[in-house]
Amino acid sequence: MKQRGRKLQFLYSSILASLGLKTTYMMVGLISLIFFCLGYYILKKYNKKGSKLLKEIQPMQYLGIAFCVIGCLPFIEYFIIGFLMEGGEKLMDSLF
Repeated sequence: MKQRGRKLQFLYSSILASLGLKTTYMMVGLISLIFFCLGYYILKKYNKKGSKLLKEIQPMQYLGIAFCVIGCLPFIEYFIIGFLMEGGEKLMDSLF
């Protein structure tokens, strides 16, 4: 009977750990989305009328750019991986 209790306890622990991990990923995604949307809103709000979005940057727009960068930070590793893989392919093609 004790063996069955340990197996159930391990099962419950595994389920709770996986749910906690998924919850953490959702929270990181939500916070990233909030930061990026806030930055984009600041960029659009303080844009000079009659100009394109990043052509004539106003001082407050730098804060919006910083918020957008902070929102993208959790996913920056995927951008770097993509650039390194493409660069590696180009290097190997040029060598051989």
